Amino acid sequence: MRLEKSVVTATAGQAKDIMDAPASVSVVDKEDLQRRPYRSLGEALEFLPGVNVSYNSSASPSISMRGLSSAYTLVLIDGMRQTSMNAQLISVNVYNGFMPPTSAIERIEVIRGPMSTLYGSDALGGVVNVITKPVPKEWGGNVTLRSIITESSAQGSTLQPQIYLAGPLSDKVGLALRAQTIHHGAPGEVRDNLGQVITPSRGAYTPAFKYFLQNYGARLSYTPDSQNLIYADIDYAFLDYANPITSTGIRGVQAKDSIGIQNINANVVHSGDYSFGNWKNSLQYLRWANTGVLLENGANRTVEANDFIASSRLNLTMWDSNILNLGAEYRLEHYKDSILNKLNQYRNSLALYAEDEWQIFEPLIFTAGARYNFSDQFGSFLAPRAYLVYNITDSWNIKGGVATGYRAASISESSDAVRGVASWGAAIGNSKLKPESSISYELGTMFDNEYIDFSLTGFYTDFKNAVGSISGTGANISPVCPNPAGTCYMLSNIIDARSYGLESSFGIKPIFGVGFDMNYTLTRNTQIDGNDFYLMPIHKFSAKLSYTYEKFNVYLQGLYSSHYSLTSTYRNIPAIREFFGGQYYKPYTLLNLGASYVFDLGRKNKLRVDAGIYNLLNVDFYKTNNFQYINNNGVLTDRYVNLYGPSVQDGRRYYVNVSFDF
Repeated sequence: MRLEKSVVTATAGQAKDIMDAPASVSVVDKEDLQRRPYRSLGEALEFLPGVNVSYNSSASPSISMRGLSSAYTLVLIDGMRQTSMNAQLISVNVYNGFMPPTSAIERIEVIRGPMSTLYGSDALGGVVNVITKPVPKEWGGNVTLRSIITESSAQGSTLQPQIYLAGPLSDKVGLALRAQTIHHGAPGEVRDNLGQVITPSRGAYTPAFKYFLQNYGARLSYTPDSQNLIYADIDYAFLDYANPITSTGIRGVQAKDSIGIQNINANVVHSGDYSFGNWKNSLQYLRWANTGVLLENGANRTVEANDFIASSRLNLTMWDSNILNLGAEYRLEHYKDSILNKLNQYRNSLALYAEDEWQIFEPLIFTAGARYNFSDQFGSFLAPRAYLVYNITDSWNIKGGVATGYRAASISESSDAVRGVASWGAAIGNSKLKPESSISYELGTMFDNEYIDFSLTGFYTDFKNAVGSISGTGANISPVCPNPAGTCYMLSNIIDARSYGLESSFGIKPIFGVGFDMNYTLTRNTQIDGNDFYLMPIHKFSAKLSYTYEKFNVYLQGLYSSHYSLTSTYRNIPAIREFFGGQYYKPYTLLNLGASYVFDLGRKNKLRVDAGIYNLLNVDFYKTNNFQYINNNGVLTDRYVNLYGPSVQDGRRYYVNVSFDF
């Protein structure tokens, strides 16, 4: 007996049972989202197989998959882009912190592996699609108040109120409103092994800075008949976070005390469900901007990224055993940097794609497709893929395929201009960059019945033309290097790499209320020359034991991470290698404990109370050693090194979540 769970991301809109989906898929459902107070998208995905979430001092963790960095993970909301490749200089990974209130989310779908055939550039590592709830036919809503209180005064606490309200204005018109804010307090002092106050300079990773996030959204829907739905959706978010570090660069540039990030995501969508198939058309405007990241001679540097996207997708039911997916997308990108490089450029791209799903015979499903992309900057690129699913029984299958991916450089990356400056030098773009590309293979098996579920997938990816930095002095590296005697780092296609690994999961469906699930991920990635391509843990294991009795639930969740490689700089310092006993940071184990109870207040009214403890063992991720060594110039210097690596989390902290449905 198969327990059906449908997803839409793997087929660009066509609902598909997760067992038959032509991709490796994980789902976070609304129950999981309600039981823990997630401040960001990364926190909601941390315990999934094949997903690596890395935390730092900003408000937004990075999400990476299958050995590739977060730059290759595409984030969608209802199939619409939340990610803009041109927003990198505004704030790295900031889009991972901009998530709708959890009461407005139906589920989150995660596709591991390249999906450039359906979604274009950026989707080399995988795709995250946040699916929101449709506007209901009756008025209802939710008010939630969440709080996370840290045990240590060195780390800031969090307060997060949310509200969601939706219902009909008439028989054919509906409205949904959503809002949330996140208040994160300022951290205190963190000291090293010598008792000295540490700062993020010289390598140390410190607690997240103080920040305040505002997020407001609305959706107006119109249903003219049973076959058509039209809606307009707008989402506005503003993040203001402290930036207390001043870094003097080679051009006298200094960081501001605080940074403001603005996001506007507006779209108009039509979807039709007809006898011949379903058709979706959309217009989208996506904007990322800051209120001034850097100061140069007293001037405020603002960076803007604006994307205008028009798309159309048609799923045709050719006959009972064949579905044809056709689509087209036009994108106009605009990037503006007011001070540093004074870029004000536009770029156009057009994509056409087709994918066909053919059930050759009852247990065998074959999917094949290709995407043709043309850019007025990079020319044309073809991204095909093919996938096969063989259902041995109703509960057990074997699936696998091959897929290509690509990523075109952003406007700032592909321009001969200065992109950023700091004490170490200037970062410079390169107009000769080629698109990065990959070809990925995967083979796996899934089993799912009313008692247990199990999956095992192996993957291998060849990565070509990966972008890295080459360094030089003045005009020797680039004519746009701002200081003839200073060091500049220019982007270049310098690396070919490979990544490979295993993703496995096992779960026991609740028996007398007791449920258990676990997953393990093995990930290796190397450059062709043998060096690490992207630093991440080789081993990640997580498990969860839960008990549910009527309206009460309690869970214990654990995560073990190990073999996170030291950077090449640290590996070459004997004192650091000796301290760690090799080339890896120390492993760590996280435990979370939580419980919830739902009070039924009659009619549709429910009160939900959740409470728990994060990092039950109080692992100190900010524990830092100060190492002194002689650098290449013969000068005695020191360097802070966190014991568990660059991904840091707060120590023991307590959470309370009160949610009222009405």
